[in-house]
Amino acid sequence: MKGFLKELGSVAIIIIAIVVSILFTDFVFYNKNFQYIFFTYIIVFILFFILSGYIKNKLFQKTSAIFYLPFGLLVAAVSLLIPFLAVFLHLIFYFVFAYLLPEMTYKILNYFHLIDFITPSTALYLKITITVTISVLFNPVLRGIIHKISPWNRKSSEKLKKYELHKLSNYFLSTDNVRFFIYSSYVITLLIINICNFQGQPFKDSFGIDKSILQSFVTFIAVDRALVLMKALEFRPSELLNQIWRTIKKSFKEDDNNEITSAS
Repeated sequence: MKGFLKELGSVAIIIIAIVVSILFTDFVFYNKNFQYIFFTYIIVFILFFILSGYIKNKLFQKTSAIFYLPFGLLVAAVSLLIPFLAVFLHLIFYFVFAYLLPEMTYKILNYFHLIDFITPSTALYLKITITVTISVLFNPVLRGIIHKISPWNRKSSEKLKKYELHKLSNYFLSTDNVRFFIYSSYVITLLIINICNFQGQPFKDSFGIDKSILQSFVTFIAVDRALVLMKALEFRPSELLNQIWRTIKKSFKEDDNNEITSAS
């Protein structure tokens, strides 16, 4: 029980830290008043820093130390939030890249009118199902793409190297963790849909989102279960092909030997 509570508390801390990171980033980049104050502060900060090399007055030095305090707090806050923000962005990138293949395929086929017979709800069902399947099957490939394009993994940045975001991302986006995220997302979404339906306020849309998500979840469970069973089985399609090939070669050798014996 203690272990469960510990993990539950850790999850709460991670979620809070990610939310704070997002809100902080949004506030910094989209709040014009803050940007104006911040840039004014930076200019004054630079002036204080330059003057501190010439003015040795103790009062001025103490005033400068107090003035430097907000900057130090800001740097500390950014240092604390970087790992959480990086983990969250990598998670978003991961599923976005997994979604690109079914979405682009659908766009291309739809552009040439090759799938006009498919309804929007069927298309949504296929997109979701293929996305989650790719997320599980091609985990190493997707993580490799993220490591190459992520601004957090720039090799030229010595400061970011200290965070070891590459290892952190690999741990966070392991196959089992991704599978857990998918199941959790399905469960939460279905809970919301079912509550809306029981409250008499079903999703009223032309795409049949609730049915598409439900059937996608059922399909993913079947696919995931099949993959788990395949790993546990001794049967391998490649080994079956090898055995068939060995049988064929053995058969040809026996036929050749019989022909030689008959000829002699």
